[in-house]
Amino acid sequence: PRSTLFPYTTLFRSKIVQLTRQKLGLPAIGLVCDDCRFENEHKVLKENGWIGIYLNVSDEVRIERLRKRDGDAQVETLKHTSELDMDKFKDELIQVDASQSIENTFKNLDNVLESINKRKTNV
Repeated sequence: PRSTLFPYTTLFRSKIVQLTRQKLGLPAIGLVCDDCRFENEHKVLKENGWIGIYLNVSDEVRIERLRKRDGDAQVETLKHTSELDMDKFKDELIQVDASQSIENTFKNLDNVLESINKRKTNV
């Protein structure tokens, strides 16, 4: 069953993050994980110096974008564990407004990344 695999999945991901950091000789990894939806994944990344960013957008806008992109939106998937578990830790993440156009979302994200970059180089 999936529940018995969860501890191994967490351990595996934790080890991958640690080995990658060691192999690159970096105190932290300057890479992006664009799909961290579970609390255990967030914990491993945070413990290894990753910075979390949350694209804040309403379900209505998400559904509209999915319909535009895919021709359909499976609304029931918004209630799936992989979508809801993030509610446990999203307040710990840097919030980026993604409610407007995609272009504005990218601009907002670029601003946040630039700010993070400046902080890291000034430390």
